[in-house]
Amino acid sequence: MDNVKVQNEKSDEKQINEMRKKFFSSREKLDNETVLAAISGDTLAIMKIVDIYEPYINKLSKRVVDDGYGGYKEEVNGTVKRILITSLITSIMNFNPYK
Repeated sequence: MDNVKVQNEKSDEKQINEMRKKFFSSREKLDNETVLAAISGDTLAIMKIVDIYEPYINKLSKRVVDDGYGGYKEEVNGTVKRILITSLITSIMNFNPYK
């Protein structure tokens, strides 16, 4: 029984690592200028950062819901997505690179 549990944990770990690798290799990279502009309050820079992280935010915001026909499907929960975006923007604005 313990072997099955260990195999499942390894499988889950492998899936998580594949998802991370796919996310980090496929997205646009942030440059220092954009980050510094966002910290200073540049709206376009903040939106660029949000756009870069949007696929990851969507993945974190997915919830399983009943489709009404006895099945289930994943969909992005708008409330969770807005909370994550707001938290990201707040973190950007509160970040102090000189600390």
